Amino acid sequence: GVLDLSAMDSPEALSGIRRIANVGVILVPQPLIQKLSAIPMQNVGTTIPVPAGAKLRAFTGTTILSGEALANPDGDPAEVLLVTGSLAITSPVRKVGYQQAIISGSVIAPEGSEVALGTGISRMTGSLTYYPYTEGSAVRVRTGFQQVSGPDLANPAGRETDILLSLGTLAITSPVERLGYQHLVVDGTLIAPPGSEAA
Repeated sequence: GVLDLSAMDSPEALSGIRRIANVGVILVPQPLIQKLSAIPMQNVGTTIPVPAGAKLRAFTGTTILSGEALANPDGDPAEVLLVTGSLAITSPVRKVGYQQAIISGSVIAPEGSEVALGTGISRMTGSLTYYPYTEGSAVRVRTGFQQVSGPDLANPAGRETDILLSLGTLAITSPVERLGYQHLVVDGTLIAPPGSEAA
């Protein structure tokens, strides 16, 4: 998935690498980009240069964060945030408190985050999508392949203001008579039985 070369501190450190193959993302310090480009590569997705000596806060795979976490309130503002994979944000982003925010993958965030993410993301490869959000809503996140019944989507233990966010495939196993969420947001595939259309 990820080849992390960000700790390499000189071109000589890469001299032992003869070939790179079948890697989704390569992280490399900016000063070593030229040396890396001379190495034969096959089936490499993307190369992400990071500032030399930067402190990385890295997330790989499916990551779920609140908007407040992206503000990095108690962290070092010189840190670099790196996300490779999908990032789901469960509350509006008011500020991105990192020196750089580098994302390789898809991001889904609540409406109201457009300004902060637009100015705070330094580099991005992938898609950025916004979903409807009302202040104070609780966002429930499901990832991967999920099966739910129609009665589950009535949200019997929750509130009408809740939002269900599905990343991947959401398969509904019985007809939906009532949707007990303010919004059902699917970033992937929704499979539902006949009789669920109206709900």
